[in-house]
Amino acid sequence: MKRHGFEIDDYNLPASVRKRIDDLVDLNINPSTINLITAEFSASSDDVKENIGRYIARLLEIEDFVIQQSHDRSQQIGAGLNLKHQMGAKNRQTNLLRIQQIFLKNDQENERVNKTKQRAQEINASSEPLLDFKQAMVINNDEELSETVKLQQLANKRRKIELAIIEEQEKIKVAQRQYKKAKLEDDDITQELKLNVVKFANKRLKEISEAIQTYKTVDKIPDEIIDNKSNKKDFLNENDKTNFEKLQNDIKNLNEKKSKTGSTQTLEIDLETFFDVPGFGPEDSYEAIEYPKYSKNVEKASKKVQDSKKIKTKNVKEKSQKDVKKNSQSELGENKIASKNSEAEKIIKKIKKKSKAKDRQIEKINKEKEDIKKELTKLKQEKKIQELRELENKKKKLNENFEENVKKEKRKIETTYQILEKKWKAGTVSQSLNSKQKAFNAVKTIKEKSEKIESKNDKNIKIEQPKVIEKSKSVEQPKLIKEVKVTKESNQEKIKVTEKPKVIEKPKQVEQPKKVEESKFVEQTKQEKISFLNKGTISAEVRKQNIFEEDEKRISYLERKKALNIITFEELNELEVKKKRNNHVSSKVDLRKFKLIKKY
Repeated sequence: MKRHGFEIDDYNLPASVRKRIDDLVDLNINPSTINLITAEFSASSDDVKENIGRYIARLLEIEDFVIQQSHDRSQQIGAGLNLKHQMGAKNRQTNLLRIQQIFLKNDQENERVNKTKQRAQEINASSEPLLDFKQAMVINNDEELSETVKLQQLANKRRKIELAIIEEQEKIKVAQRQYKKAKLEDDDITQELKLNVVKFANKRLKEISEAIQTYKTVDKIPDEIIDNKSNKKDFLNENDKTNFEKLQNDIKNLNEKKSKTGSTQTLEIDLETFFDVPGFGPEDSYEAIEYPKYSKNVEKASKKVQDSKKIKTKNVKEKSQKDVKKNSQSELGENKIASKNSEAEKIIKKIKKKSKAKDRQIEKINKEKEDIKKELTKLKQEKKIQELRELENKKKKLNENFEENVKKEKRKIETTYQILEKKWKAGTVSQSLNSKQKAFNAVKTIKEKSEKIESKNDKNIKIEQPKVIEKSKSVEQPKLIKEVKVTKESNQEKIKVTEKPKVIEKPKQVEQPKKVEESKFVEQTKQEKISFLNKGTISAEVRKQNIFEEDEKRISYLERKKALNIITFEELNELEVKKKRNNHVSSKVDLRKFKLIKKY
């Protein structure tokens, strides 16, 4: 977890407890709500309570750091404080402190109970009588106050340790970032400096970790390690020791030389090296202040030597001045050359940086080109895949539609075939109906002639039979041709009819064959009558079928109008009549015709 950029451990707490504490921190905690909070966490174990206290202490440290940081920033900028932000941070801090006090109070009460139990056990164990009952009942709060102060000190010490660790970690992070930037810019100096910073920070962290492992408690860890004062003191002490040892060695050497030569004899001293004593130069001003006694002794000795050797010093000074001039001139020449070389190196470095930057840009462009090519290939592949899928879907749809179209076409062919059959039948029926009148006329003539034949006597039959046959032949021949519609059959019938009178003409003298021929002729006339009657029945059936079809078309038309609410009352009556005629029975029942009768 992170809060304001700082990492927070879970402390083996479940997410629900941590979320509840975070919600409580943002609210306004009053004394009335504290009892509710204690009731919530009272059922939890001691380990959970300890972990909650640690979690709250960590949140307090972060809030303190955030408040201080905001205050420092506002002072640096010179702007006014954001009161809303400050009040919200302080409110969170007070809420955390109140929650922490709840757990502290519980711990203090447990400690009081334990102490009273221990005292009671000690009193019971001791055989001495109780002199003062009041002393036994009184409880000293001094120890409790000292314990609270110790707890506060321990908490502060722990906060310092954690803050020191966080500071060193942040230093390492910042140094790493700056080292990367310097590496890109090819600044060797900044790289070395940042590496040194990382080394010192790692050393500091190692020292803190070693101290924690050795001491194992916060009380025993010294403040010098936390504040990093031990390294400073050690550094100063080492420098002081070295300077003191150098001064002692110089004084010993002077005393030895005096003892050998004597007080009257002058010493041969190198003036260039004599005055370069540690402690007197501008670099070692701190050491000269630290040790004034030894410096005064050296100054006195130097004054005596100068008084005795003034003549020699003049010559030495002149030589030294000449040497200094020569050295200065040579140094100036070297400095000019070095400055020129440094400028040239700077220019070369700039050129190298520019070239490297250009190379990086070229590499980036090449990478971008490669990425673009890869993306194009991917897009092309995806497009091909999509096209193939579309083709497959179209094929599936075509196959499905083909089957449906085949079924539709089959139905169309069947319907057209049925329609053509009906039309053909209707054509045949219409042709038969055209020849109907002629058939009726022929039947009438046959009936009239048959009546005449029956009315006459047997005598007149002999004379009239051939005439009747000839007339009947002359009348019936065209009628039979039109009824049958087949030329061959009609011609055969004609032949048959024409042959009959020849058979009748031969036996004129005998009477019996005449009767037989008359019976045959009567039978033929009866058969012809039956055939004409059958044709009449066929024409009636055709009429009924045509009427039925016309009624069906009319019913469908009227039902459409009824669905659209365009039908009139007369058309409704017509529809009902035609449905009854064509046996259109509806499954619905008109309940209006029936009545419900209740029997009690």
